[in-house]
Amino acid sequence: VLLFVVGMASFSASKLEALSDDGVSLIEDGRYDDAVSVFTGALKSNPNDPELLYYLGISHFNNGNYTDAMKAFMDTLKVDPSFARAHHNLGLTYHAMGMHYHALENYERVINLGADDDMLHYHMGLTKIVLLDWDGAVESLETALILGARKDTVDDKMLGEYRRYLDYAKERAGGGVR
Repeated sequence: VLLFVVGMASFSASKLEALSDDGVSLIEDGRYDDAVSVFTGALKSNPNDPELLYYLGISHFNNGNYTDAMKAFMDTLKVDPSFARAHHNLGLTYHAMGMHYHALENYERVINLGADDDMLHYHMGLTKIVLLDWDGAVESLETALILGARKDTVDDKMLGEYRRYLDYAKERAGGGVR
């Protein structure tokens, strides 16, 4: 009996992994409704899988269903409070919903987890611009530029975006473009 249970558990795990891969492919293809269906179905078998919950949130977010995305990211964090990408994307969701201070709280949690990167600081900078925190925006966008330039594969297009918003924030902060 033990061998049967162990065998079924690994079958279920591999099936869930395949479903998850299918769902991620659907996200990449822009088929968000289909991805929601895949992740919702997979969660019936494993309702506390943080990756499945996270990707359900990504699917909802990309579909513009911010309330459902927020719920999925919060459910992810109930299961795994240290899931940095869920905090980051919950921050993006709050930003999209106009809840900018909540967005910043979640971005700060990512930094406290030691998982920050250039995109996180870019998103922080944009949120601080909305809040008219020009000095904070400059600081976040300068950090984004530094971290982005240190990557193994530098994305010149994103670095250009960082510079553009950094120059805007510096101008608004009263320091002009430095």
